[in-house]
Amino acid sequence: MELADLAPRIHVLLAMEGVLMLGKLSPPPPTELDRRAFEAYVPRDHCLRKALQVIPWDDFNEILAPFYSPDQGRPSEPPVLLLKCEYLRYHYNLSDRQVIERARTDIAFRYFLQVDLHHLLPDPSSLCLFRGRLGQDGFRKVFGQIVTVGRQHGLVKDRLRIKDASHVIADIAVPTTLALVAQARDRLLATAEPWEPVRVEGERVNVELLRAANVSRSNEERLLARVTHLRDILAWVDALSPPEDAATNLGWQDLQRALAVAHKILADQEDPKAGDRIRSTVDPEARRNKHGDWYDGANTAAGSLLVCEHGSWYAADAACYRLGE
Repeated sequence: MELADLAPRIHVLLAMEGVLMLGKLSPPPPTELDRRAFEAYVPRDHCLRKALQVIPWDDFNEILAPFYSPDQGRPSEPPVLLLKCEYLRYHYNLSDRQVIERARTDIAFRYFLQVDLHHLLPDPSSLCLFRGRLGQDGFRKVFGQIVTVGRQHGLVKDRLRIKDASHVIADIAVPTTLALVAQARDRLLATAEPWEPVRVEGERVNVELLRAANVSRSNEERLLARVTHLRDILAWVDALSPPEDAATNLGWQDLQRALAVAHKILADQEDPKAGDRIRSTVDPEARRNKHGDWYDGANTAAGSLLVCEHGSWYAADAACYRLGE
């Protein structure tokens, strides 16, 4: 699919998010002092020096321009700056928040982004909205070109390891939990879509990007990436403002139930020995409890997964069941 074929979808996204005008194509250039610092502290053989040199970043300005209005709306962040941040996320296996935080202090990152040492970087949410603006087809086409060039020059590694994951995954059943976190993530995005469609699209693009970046990694590393992503999604979904009819709005109530389940799943990962752990977001009979020893139990009530732990309800559909009843 050519980017020109995406024009109808682009107009829909503009209508949902509000018009965003194509801003400056690049941030203010580094000063002479910045260039001296880059020269002194970024090694000559650093992979980001090569990435800046061999990938034709300026060519992407023309490719990305159709996703913005030429003369209406508030000015955008430089699109190629956001695209470079996406490359850093992919190459170093970072979340939106992590890549911006690291770029604030990592001189090699700032050299690659070609920003001065005092330049204010975009808010992490800009990256999600950027991906959502391009959509899955547009992002796949644009980023695929970058990955292709990177592979040709030996820049894109086949395996990028995440360090010190053991404290996150502890003694949980990793393959089952991989699916469980993905179920919670997908349900949360589906219920949040009516409230933040562009951001949800950006998160779905991120799911695809994470899948590609983690294809050759261990289950433990993949789980850590999924848990980190789910935390990032929860950060902005938790901050959504309720509608005036929140008490009777079924879509908003579905979202709140999906939020409760996602938070419970993350809490389970942080405390693997806790009781009443969620075992499935789609199987109402799957439970994890303890009576002398850990066992898998079941409720006979029908419906989507609902969990109650020590009197606290974790609802996921139209009813709520107390464990043991």
